[in-house]
Amino acid sequence: MKVWELIKLIKQELDLYVGRLTAHRARAKILKEIIGDVHEEFKRLYNYRDMILQTNLGSKCVVKAEYQDFSNCIAVVEVENTFTWTWFLKCLSEDLSLEDNKNLTIKFDMQKGLINVVRDLLPECEHMMYVRHILTNWSKELRDLERRNTFWRCARAPSVAELNGQLVMLDSKLGNDICERLLHHRKETWCRAYFNCDRKCDIIDNNMCETFNSWILTERHKTLITIFEKIRIKLMIRISKMRKFCETWICDISLIAMKVYQDNLAKSMKCTPIWNGETGYEIEDPKYKHMASLVTMTCSCKFW
Repeated sequence: MKVWELIKLIKQELDLYVGRLTAHRARAKILKEIIGDVHEEFKRLYNYRDMILQTNLGSKCVVKAEYQDFSNCIAVVEVENTFTWTWFLKCLSEDLSLEDNKNLTIKFDMQKGLINVVRDLLPECEHMMYVRHILTNWSKELRDLERRNTFWRCARAPSVAELNGQLVMLDSKLGNDICERLLHHRKETWCRAYFNCDRKCDIIDNNMCETFNSWILTERHKTLITIFEKIRIKLMIRISKMRKFCETWICDISLIAMKVYQDNLAKSMKCTPIWNGETGYEIEDPKYKHMASLVTMTCSCKFW
């Protein structure tokens, strides 16, 4: 609650007027009792760092003089800018030994500071954009349902041929140079048809990140060490629950993955394989033709 909100609440509930300075001091005292003393926790940062390194072998924990940072998958900085992103990605590259970074894919939103840093520090990795941010910027003027549904079909199109078909449909239905405005955002960075097949991941949205952010929302408003301890304990409990859940599987494949497999198996029944006489098959489905190679273990449909 902000100071002015506290002053307004006191006036409404108690019919009293409290000065801004008095309200500020009262708010600080209440917060100190609820979440602890911020200054005292800052004094304990180096002790906390030493304990993290002692109890989590192989982890890395850094405390910088200008601001407090921890890079064991989580970082706390004063502000997101070019300097802090550069520091974080350098730590990440060092810890993961990302020398040539060719086997890495980084997905991010449309934050210009992060985009520039990634291009400078990790130029060889695959750069992808989260689709929802593309949709938000593209559909500022028109937000009709048909427009959104066609956009998601374009983003999820597994092949270039299917993508082109969806773009033609989008242009014929909505017109007004709508495809040109969409393709202003490089399609290689957000459309599944251009994803690197070596990554074996077709995620195009940032639902996992947004879910995690909302999951730790309450903890993010506490003092620094309390933030890390609350998040650490939540993750520890979550991991333990998921391990127990895995023990209930009837096979080594999760239920969701098995459902995807069964769906793809049903779709494959509609396809006709034709042996090319050498290293693979030409696959005919109701709409398109694809090439499956038994040497590289790839298919132009990019479903697997």
